[in-house]
Amino acid sequence: FDTGALTAEDKSIIEKYISDSQDSKATKASVVVSSLGNGMKLGLETTIDNVLKNSDKEQVDMVVSAICKNKLSDDEVLRLVDFGFSSGSVEISISVLEHLMQSGQYLLIPAKFLISLLNMDSYSPDDKVRILNKCFEFKMDNKAFESVVTNYLCYNASPAQDRKTVIACLF
Repeated sequence: FDTGALTAEDKSIIEKYISDSQDSKATKASVVVSSLGNGMKLGLETTIDNVLKNSDKEQVDMVVSAICKNKLSDDEVLRLVDFGFSSGSVEISISVLEHLMQSGQYLLIPAKFLISLLNMDSYSPDDKVRILNKCFEFKMDNKAFESVVTNYLCYNASPAQDRKTVIACLF
């Protein structure tokens, strides 16, 4: 990119590369970071599906940090949070939230995201508490939080011992 060979108008070339190339996730992550650093606004879904999913935390950190250097729409912010939660990795989930916070992105976490998180079997109760505590650093609508607590108390089917850990955090 330092040669000026590709410009922001050439984003379709980069998106095709990250979608179709058999290169490693690390190589694709480097290309995405360079592209974003040179003013390209790549499609978030393309980046998540072809670079972030199944990448290690270091690669996710590198790419999410580059993504967050730009002002993101509400939908983009929520899509990143959804990616973090669905990754099944507490480290990636918290990292995504930290990058959003450090870059000053606005996030009002929807109740359905937290309800979904609390129903995921891929996280231990302690992991859920760590992610919830990070989420509590963002704004949350009181009605939405009430909905999360009500849903967890009335409908969550986790074992009682697991629920105790999370309930202590919610209260």
